[in-house]
Amino acid sequence: MMNFLTPRSDLLKPPDTNAAARLCKAIDQLMTRVLVPGGTILVLGGTSGDYQDIYRDLDSHAAAAHLSVVAGFEAPPQAGRRRPEELAAICALARRLWRKLEACR
Repeated sequence: MMNFLTPRSDLLKPPDTNAAARLCKAIDQLMTRVLVPGGTILVLGGTSGDYQDIYRDLDSHAAAAHLSVVAGFEAPPQAGRRRPEELAAICALARRLWRKLEACR
């Protein structure tokens, strides 16, 4: 599933339009029914203050679904500011995901 959430879109708030209702329901279903144990949701986005509301809304949905943040990603890494510990966390996550995918063959 892929979607673009922008500041002030309110698509994760209590729905007041059909599009908002469908997206909110889709995200809840993804987090509660579709995502398999060990599955990962990757969120890419902006860093401006307005985007923080979107992340808080996603975090709220994730908490309600009893999901947790992957260790090492409690704070989002910033593009263009690659610190060694961020690179190590990204590499470790990529290796874990690859091993999971290989096990599915």
